[in-house]
Amino acid sequence: MLSRRPCCDKARDIHFLAKRGTSMHGLHEANGWQKTDLVHGAQLGLVPGRTRTLRVEKIKTLLGERHPEAQDRGLDPPIPVFP
Repeated sequence: MLSRRPCCDKARDIHFLAKRGTSMHGLHEANGWQKTDLVHGAQLGLVPGRTRTLRVEKIKTLLGERHPEAQDRGLDPPIPVFP
């Protein structure tokens, strides 16, 4: 008795991108979202960036609670100590 394996149904999820005029008979063409790198770029940039921001805010809050005398003055200017 043969059963349908889920791995064999993945072929319909594969989409292809080719130069204009190339025959893609029998292949699924990629749509606009798949042709761009927008989603992948967002996953690589926005998600980790937001995670880092949340961690920094949490650290600032903890430092403020434990050391109320400390002040956040931003970043030091990028000048060398010994000119």
